[in-house]
Amino acid sequence: MRKLIPALFFTIAFLLSGCAQESKTPNKPQAVNLASKTPILLVHGSGGGIHSFDELADRLTNEYQLSNERLTVTVENDGSLNYSGHLTKNAKRPLIVVAFSQNSAEPTEWAEGLEAVIADLHSSYQLDTFDAVGHSNGGLALTHYLESKKAKNTPKLKKLVVIGSPFNDLEGEDNIFQANFTDVTKETATLKDFLSKQKLIPDKLEVLSIAGNLAPDKENDGIVPLESALASRLIFKNHSQVYIEKVQTGENAVHQTLHETEETAKQINWFLKNDRLSTKKIFETTN
Repeated sequence: MRKLIPALFFTIAFLLSGCAQESKTPNKPQAVNLASKTPILLVHGSGGGIHSFDELADRLTNEYQLSNERLTVTVENDGSLNYSGHLTKNAKRPLIVVAFSQNSAEPTEWAEGLEAVIADLHSSYQLDTFDAVGHSNGGLALTHYLESKKAKNTPKLKKLVVIGSPFNDLEGEDNIFQANFTDVTKETATLKDFLSKQKLIPDKLEVLSIAGNLAPDKENDGIVPLESALASRLIFKNHSQVYIEKVQTGENAVHQTLHETEETAKQINWFLKNDRLSTKKIFETTN
């Protein structure tokens, strides 16, 4: 009997270890084949959460009928994935909201979380392609993910929308704006890092960069300098198939809610629906 006790102990420990590993995604939705679909990932900015994209998601679903189902996945502090909702075989361009419990972490850390999310979605839904929308640092995280070598072995990102993303950080003195700039006033370490890996960007990628400008004498959205947001052109313009800039102007072009404006929803719907884009346009303004 004494000889059986150690064996029994190790058996229980092994089973408990297996349960702990499985609990990485304790509420994982039921798998369904969505290989023919192209979901839209929505990635919030610093301080955001699972409800950051509620208004945009409602517009894309109800006003534009771009999508009909929504799933939320939160990357927890321990790296586990916490799901809410589910997708069915009838999903049409499903919206997948990606949130981070550590919502003030560095975009490079979020990029690692995105790798786990996209790999898990590929496993559950057999996804081959996806589009993505990132607000502020969410756009930076998506760009870090895109420029990682691991992204080559995962579902293909077809269309990327970045909204008010500070590619050259936040200092105004580093970003003195001119509409047709071909280089920033002062290149920061953040931008240098993106530029050093831009050859990893897929040449078939399509990019829409949305920026905000509160007033002609402001040249920012209240937080992100216009030149920093549009420094996306230095990263993507010559390394993608399509690159388009849209600058929203006026009092509604404020950073915290730039992803919620009616104009943003209109631009995103147009960009994601249009499969025949073949252009590169910089500094198109809207009111």
